[in-house]
Amino acid sequence: MSADDRSPDHDPSTPTPPDSDTGHEQGRGAAIIKTTLIVVGVVGVCFLLAWLITRRLIDSWSP
Repeated sequence: MSADDRSPDHDPSTPTPPDSDTGHEQGRGAAIIKTTLIVVGVVGVCFLLAWLITRRLIDSWSP
């Protein structure tokens, strides 16, 4: 393989790998945010259900 066979746009010093890594990091960040929102929502619903059940139990015990 001679130097003429290589295309000039395939330069190892191009910033293509950092750009793809940055895109991957942004995708992972979005996934972390999405997962966090889902976890917060599920925990919030669980607390709401526990609060409602507790209130109904307390109301049913009171004369």
